[in-house]
Formats: sequence, structure tokens, C-alpha cells
Amino acid sequence: MKKAESDYGWYQKTSFAGANTTEIAQIGGKQYQKISVPGQSKMQWVEVSSTGFALQELLRSLFENEIVEAEIAESQVEETGGRTEYTLTMNDAYAERIKVKNVEAIQQNIDELKQNDEEALVNEEMGTLLQEIEETDYQDITITYEINEEDFLTAVHYESTVVPPTGESYTMVSSFSLTEYNLDDTGDLLPQIAE
Repeated sequence: MKKAESDYGWYQKTSFAGANTTEIAQIGGKQYQKISVPGQSKMQWVEVSSTGFALQELLRSLFENEIVEAEIAESQVEETGGRTEYTLTMNDAYAERIKVKNVEAIQQNIDELKQNDEEALVNEEMGTLLQEIEETDYQDITITYEINEEDFLTAVHYESTVVPPTGESYTMVSSFSLTEYNLDDTGDLLPQIAE
């Protein structure tokens, strides 16, 4: 919810089937986090010391894209129920660029850990992760953008085949959607957090 220029109140919940649930909220310029683990007592909201999560980063897919026309192998347009779906099939150059970006992100984490004297963690875990990402291939990447009848981008859907070094491929799916906007009543969108 937009409160003022560049000031938003927001809430995000991430769930993993049968595992942890992480909730993050920004209310009144402060960020809070709550992590729930099955079988453990109910956790309370805890204020996070800094605003570590930016709304634009969490919803980057709905705010901007990094598509380069030369990396689109094929495109399809489909009209369904007042919506228009644009499905882009990406080529190998796009897959390689995504891999390089992932490697750079892990390398940045490694550099930060080294600065914080976490050398053992870097050598054991991060080094292995970096090697796995370098040896992982992404294939059959499709990105679908959904535009509603008012010409708003309301959903982005990513799907790809991931081939890790083990060779046992799997399908990775990631979706972001804007389900409602310009609501008259926003009272129940953010959690109630006691200070």
C-alpha cells in the first residue's frame, strides 16, 4: 500500500510445503519478520534492524524486466477472457546470462562472508554452491506476461528445465501476480503487529 512518495506498507508470506513459513512486513517505515516452523511454538513478530528487503526487489518481475529482444527465440500472443498473454520462449543466450547473474550473486555473498571473517563457511558451503551453479544448465525457458483488460501487467510466470551437475533435471516454476489494486478498503491487507 502506497503511503507517500517512495513509502510503502507491504506484507509477504513465503511457504514451503510441510516446512517453514517466513513472513515479512513493512509498516510505518519499519520491517518485521516472523518465521514459523511446524511443531514449534507460535513465533512472534520481531523488528528487523534494517530495511533489508526492498519492495522493488521482491516484486521486480512486476515492476521491470530484463528481456533483450535478441534473446527471444519465439513469441506467442493469446487472448483469453479479456486478458492478453504474451509467452516468450528464450534462447540459450538468455539462459547463459541468467547463469552468469546467479554466479555473480553467489560470488558477492562469498566476498561479503570473507569480509566478515567467515572463511570456513565460504570454503565449505559457498564454494560448493558456486561450483554447482556454474555447472547447472537452464533449458526450455518460457516467460509469460499477462495484461488485463485495463492494460495493467498483472502476472508474470517463469518456467524452465534445470539440469544440475547430477544430470537429474527438474522443472522450476516461479509466478508473481497482482490480484487486486486500487481498493477502497485496505484495512485487512497488513498484519497487526504489537510494538
